[in-house]
Amino acid sequence: MNELITYFEQGIIFQTYYAEYNYQIWKYIANEYDFLITQPDDVQKMYAFIQSSSVTNFTLSFSRLFDKKDNKYPTMCLKSFLEKFELYFCENLSYFEVNIEIRLLQNELINMSKGNQIEQYKDGIEDVRDYILSILKYYKQLIVNKENLLLIEKVRFIRDKQIAHNELVLNKEDIQRIDHSGINELLKVANEIVSVFSLIIKQASYKLKEQAETDTCFILNNIESIKR
Repeated sequence: MNELITYFEQGIIFQTYYAEYNYQIWKYIANEYDFLITQPDDVQKMYAFIQSSSVTNFTLSFSRLFDKKDNKYPTMCLKSFLEKFELYFCENLSYFEVNIEIRLLQNELINMSKGNQIEQYKDGIEDVRDYILSILKYYKQLIVNKENLLLIEKVRFIRDKQIAHNELVLNKEDIQRIDHSGINELLKVANEIVSVFSLIIKQASYKLKEQAETDTCFILNNIESIKR
């Protein structure tokens, strides 16, 4: 269990938080663009650098979360985590039957409007297994549906061509045009996986998006201080 928890904390929780953190900085600065371009050159350069760094950091963390599973070079991504958890869960079912707080888990899924998308839990020992496996099946399918894969591949392309390898890309305008509504949906998926599986594995609750919004308020506060 310790290995699974470490994998979850370092590979999934941290990268989800860091993606959210940098995405918030990216958005906060973008939302103040009209104001910032009226500021002195050194202020504009500072915020341009901060935003550029946040975009790079976001792209790396996002790509790590939605990376492809690689048996030769194992990556700590959502897909490999779900597969790793499923194996551990099936081998240690008796532990989970005792320790999972089913009602808390159900309430969390209902709060996320997933109540009708995942098979409902029914009282009975065998149903703990079926309920958790239905949750696993739902998220495994969600991260590989066609619409999500297209956006994931686009972000991964930017990482590989512009960040990791510094290759010449002729059609930069096209690859920089990212669907932000799609990014928000995929970050939502990552946050849901963290929330649900932290309850299953650690009997704890994480709200990483809210935490990232709080932790990046220094950007907004700094811009507001310039406006005064």
